[in-house]
Amino acid sequence: MYCNYVCNLYICINMNRESINAGRQLKLFRELRGLSQSELCEKIDGLSQPNLSKFEAGYSVISE
Repeated sequence: MYCNYVCNLYICINMNRESINAGRQLKLFRELRGLSQSELCEKIDGLSQPNLSKFEAGYSVISE
């Protein structure tokens, strides 16, 4: 169910390799889906809410 959602996010994020822009894109898509950071992290194995917060703010990069 969420595979397409996560794959689409991954494709959109990789279109722009600057982490601050990728983080903004991820935040936009997450909010459009009506998900909190915690809710999104529950759907992506290995991603913690603090790391997602840093990524969305452009302070860190999520590796593959």
